[in-house]
Amino acid sequence: MEPNYNFSNTIILFLPFLCYYLGIVIRKVVCPGKNCPPLLHQFLLGIPVSLAIVCPLLPVFKSAYGNLAAMGVTLAIIIEHGMIVNETATSRLKKIRTEVNIGGACRTVNMGNDGSY
Repeated sequence: MEPNYNFSNTIILFLPFLCYYLGIVIRKVVCPGKNCPPLLHQFLLGIPVSLAIVCPLLPVFKSAYGNLAAMGVTLAIIIEHGMIVNETATSRLKKIRTEVNIGGACRTVNMGNDGSY
């Protein structure tokens, strides 16, 4: 009978992403910054950021799957990235959005009923 690798492949795929989001939660709960964005914003921005950070580490995690120490170090690095990178990225994007709105680059156009500006 062939062994079923679905469970182990699912763990290899999802555990690093869960660890990244655990890092976001740890940073938000334990030591948030003074201009820390809301947790929901960090989670939403964490989707593309986690793909950029975790995907390159998936082959490392897969090769370390049999070695508990190497697997723990890899997961710790992913958690650390979730703690540091994500809040910094959200804060900078929020700052850029505020600067753009203050600078007047994002303007709304009010059109009258007759189609004139």
